[in-house]
Amino acid sequence: MRPHAAPLDSALRDAGTPAQLLEALGQPGLAQRLPTALGVDDLLALADHEAARRRHRLLDREHVVLAAARVCDDTTLYDEISASLTEGAPRRGLLGWRPRSRGRSRPRDDDSQ
Repeated sequence: MRPHAAPLDSALRDAGTPAQLLEALGQPGLAQRLPTALGVDDLLALADHEAARRRHRLLDREHVVLAAARVCDDTTLYDEISASLTEGAPRRGLLGWRPRSRGRSRPRDDDSQ
């Protein structure tokens, strides 16, 4: 899971349930509609997925609200917050690799020259 932004860390310290976390993030209406079986770790895993979809390095409060809106099927709130978030930098490294052409991947035959 990605590192948390400071505002989310302080909200997580005070919250024991997903509903308390959402209330701390200013979403009491959404907190009331959450399924009772959903745990804080489950909500954070869904929020991490939302951050990964947008290529954000930090997990922030918006990602948690997006995850809760998706679970509660609140498309209006989800679309509103999604529109306000920007895409992160394009991926580089292991997840952004592209295979080289077949010709380059074969070892050279020195005898054929």
